[in-house]
Amino acid sequence: MNRLVLVIALASVIGACNDDVDFYDKQLSAMADCIDASCDEHDATETGGSEDVKSDQDAQDSGGCTPEGCDDGKPCTSDSCHPETGGCIYDVNMTGLQCVDDDPCTIFTFCDQDACALPKGVSLCDDGSPCTDGSCDVQLGCSYTPVPGNPECDDGDVCSPSSACFEGVCVGAENVSCVDGNACTDDSCDSNSGACSHLANTAKCSKGSFCSPPAKCEEKVCKAQTQNPCDDGNPCTTDTCTEGEGVGCDNTPNSASCKHNDPSCTQEGKCVETKCVPPVPC
Repeated sequence: MNRLVLVIALASVIGACNDDVDFYDKQLSAMADCIDASCDEHDATETGGSEDVKSDQDAQDSGGCTPEGCDDGKPCTSDSCHPETGGCIYDVNMTGLQCVDDDPCTIFTFCDQDACALPKGVSLCDDGSPCTDGSCDVQLGCSYTPVPGNPECDDGDVCSPSSACFEGVCVGAENVSCVDGNACTDDSCDSNSGACSHLANTAKCSKGSFCSPPAKCEEKVCKAQTQNPCDDGNPCTTDTCTEGEGVGCDNTPNSASCKHNDPSCTQEGKCVETKCVPPVPC
């Protein structure tokens, strides 16, 4: 209806002005085209809006989105579906938590807002060791090679105040000396306090020989062992030990007094051919 009124008005203006009929014909045609285009755009806007509303309503009627459908693939967002609007919700609530991205060249990554990234000041493949150089291959990931030379480092042990890198590891080069020179103590240094301790042991403290058994530690003291390695436990033999070329034991029968096993005789017995026999008469 408005279009018709406008056309009539323009036509009346053209009829009244005869100076340039062609000019007004052109203006009328352009105005008509503009009106048609404007109306088409308006119609399209109204139609599109109603379709959007219908689409939203259909989504709600059909249950809306699903948690699976709202997954944005980001490890640092909590994805969920709004139960009323049917729209997806992406909460950024994991900042500071460790995360894993798809880049094999990034380790120790943490959530920063919705991104999984390296902390500030941290380089790719940095293992925090002063004794290694880190590098990354997109296929193989991180690799670490020992730093050249033996630069100084801190192994965190107060018992090794002077430490250096050795084959990629920080090693105490000069440990605090807790050695007391006593073979009968186990000497050690407390890595937290730096204090020395000397605990008693029961180690053998002399080399010894066949006839002289090695001495043994007792209460931090090295004590010789007095037992005869050739002692056969028989009082009627004299047991001797020989070293050198004829090394070995010699158990020679003797005729010493001995204690026999005859309960009816109270007198001492006598060794006869390695046996203790009571006297006769008793």
